[in-house]
Amino acid sequence: MIFHVIKYTIISNLRDIKSIVSYIVFPIILIGILGSALSLVFEPGQLPEIKAGIVMNDQGGLAEILQDNLTEGELNDIIAVKEFDSLEDAKTAIKNDEIEFFYEIPEGIDDREPLEKVEVKLWTSNTSSIQSTVGEIVLDTNLNAFNTIDALANNESMLRSYEYRNYIVNETISSKENRPGAIGFYSVTMMVMALIYGSAIAAKEYELSMHGDIGNRLQVTSISTTALLLAKVLSSVILVFLQGIIVFLVSKFAFNANWGDNFSLVILTIFLGALMSVLFGIAICVIVGNPERIGGLLTVLIPVMTFISGGFTSTAIGGILAKITPNYQLQNTILAIVYDYGSDRVQGGLLSIMAIILVLLAITIIFGRRRRA
Repeated sequence: MIFHVIKYTIISNLRDIKSIVSYIVFPIILIGILGSALSLVFEPGQLPEIKAGIVMNDQGGLAEILQDNLTEGELNDIIAVKEFDSLEDAKTAIKNDEIEFFYEIPEGIDDREPLEKVEVKLWTSNTSSIQSTVGEIVLDTNLNAFNTIDALANNESMLRSYEYRNYIVNETISSKENRPGAIGFYSVTMMVMALIYGSAIAAKEYELSMHGDIGNRLQVTSISTTALLLAKVLSSVILVFLQGIIVFLVSKFAFNANWGDNFSLVILTIFLGALMSVLFGIAICVIVGNPERIGGLLTVLIPVMTFISGGFTSTAIGGILAKITPNYQLQNTILAIVYDYGSDRVQGGLLSIMAIILVLLAITIIFGRRRRA
């Protein structure tokens, strides 16, 4: 009997071409529109060359070493440092927007007593900027290295010889490999939205089975409520899963979206998402209890969940509320798989999805039995 219900449900929904196509075509169109319109938002920006200055009030050996580390080497790729003869000249350059900041090396670095403190200053304009923040980081890094070596030398644990050039490890990070572009991001989030739209299929099938002529005929059969719900869940999962796979394939081959290399895990997650979506739709039905309101409720609820979970903007705006939405857990798990954010995040995401599935299943069975009774 269960297999007959599954077969009938799938066939009847496949005949409703208009509804299924709308659940598939709408997300695909959004992939093209959002992926093209917002492509620049997802491209990592280039930090422009930072113009800085330096004022040397000391010409001793240690001061020159510190100057070299602040002005030479790989820092030249991002910071162009100009030496000024006086503090006033450097301040004037900041006021005229010729430089973003400047370093002031004080007198007496070489002549100071062991462990005596001297102050290296960073002068900036009143307006904070990313450029001045970079300057502060560079200065702090150099001074931390300087102080560490100085402390060790005065503790006689090493000779008082200074070498500053190797304490920065250069590791290149490719942002393109570790973060999605616009097409890649919206392919995932719109596919997730297509899956969640599948909850409307499950909601419709649940209401048809529990109410009306079809529901009345099923109620006089020997099939139990649990078996009936199982049949509806399985048939709806198959339909919703196919919707997700179609969006997945179209985005990959039509838009050249990146879906990573672990296709088996991505497809498994899509299947879990289909199951979660179906149970979500049925849970809404059994909780609301009003068939006339369910369609309109889901029509409003699904785009709202997509929005607050970051499906349209790449940043979740709903706080804790966003994190408990099916969209948030599903899309972030798939993104973690595709862009290799680490096995811990993937495992945590999959466990969260399965936890939501179990909660929705419990709600469906408990409330479903009450309504049948």
